[in-house]
Amino acid sequence: MLNILYRYIRALSLDVVLGSVICSHFLGTYLQIEIPQEMLLVLALAVWVIYTADHLWDAYKMQDQARFFRHQFHLKYFTLLTILVIAASSIAVALLPQFPPATLIVGTVISVLVALYFIMLHVIGSKPTFAKEIMIALVYTLGVFAAPVSLSPVIDLPLVFIFVQFVLLALVNLLEFAYFELELDREQQFGSAVQFWGRDLTKQIVLSCLLIVITLAGFCVMWWSENTMLIRAEIILSLMAVSLALIIAKPGFFKTSERFRILGDGIFFFPGLLLFI
Repeated sequence: MLNILYRYIRALSLDVVLGSVICSHFLGTYLQIEIPQEMLLVLALAVWVIYTADHLWDAYKMQDQARFFRHQFHLKYFTLLTILVIAASSIAVALLPQFPPATLIVGTVISVLVALYFIMLHVIGSKPTFAKEIMIALVYTLGVFAAPVSLSPVIDLPLVFIFVQFVLLALVNLLEFAYFELELDREQQFGSAVQFWGRDLTKQIVLSCLLIVITLAGFCVMWWSENTMLIRAEIILSLMAVSLALIIAKPGFFKTSERFRILGDGIFFFPGLLLFI
């Protein structure tokens, strides 16, 4: 019963939505600022709309050829989900006038990138490319950072490092998913970075990205050793990186029952630990 429930939660991208809200709250805690509930709601709605629209687009292209459960689900409830996407978008837009100018500027940049992403999908079609994963990782991270950074009076070097680390972690998350689903992606004619680079080079890129995350964490801990909040944040980011490294190091174990997705998406819940350590 729980497995079925979790399957639908994943199909609806609700785990991704919750992870993005937790990560944004993590940044607010790190920056010691209060993020208005309206901003977190808009973030949740925006993430859900983007992911759902992406799945609807894929489902529409594949029609009866869909093999992934999430695409079959979106194809079955295409009309209902489209209506919900429009409703969620309308609610998010209606809340925007309450936000400060800085937040709206970041939101505008994200909106432009999202529009470019869907244009890119239309242009490249099923061609193998690494642009899709990089664009999604960047948009996701910008969305998570939008509220806390726009409310923060100071943007310093450690925050820039944390942004880079989040982009790399989100990118590795996407690359690992494509790594495990390479054959299905080819069958469904989905272009991916793994098809472009191959599994061996992708694995090297994944490990290199994770090494950069760990190296930046070590640098921050040594250089700003008096900043206890930064040290706590970097411990969590390092834990996220180690978890992703474990997935790529043990592919046989994590491919079973799609464990790679459970832990891969689950790492974005780890920042909630900042409230307890």
